[in-house]
Amino acid sequence: MYRCFTCYGEIAFYPCPECGFAQTVNKKWVAFSCGKCNAKVTLPHRWSFADAAKAYQVRGMGKSWPPM
Repeated sequence: MYRCFTCYGEIAFYPCPECGFAQTVNKKWVAFSCGKCNAKVTLPHRWSFADAAKAYQVRGMGKSWPPM
């Protein structure tokens, strides 16, 4: 997890359960759209280190849900 220097949001890394694509997501989001397969992913209220993607695996970023 890291903090964005622009918006000061807490950014975390989470893999899509559908396609496994590791991406960055805002910790305040409840859900996001996968940046690769566009599936809706509902984030758990808390997720463990084991559930999170590792920073070196991240290849894209999730989009806020609902799509704008």
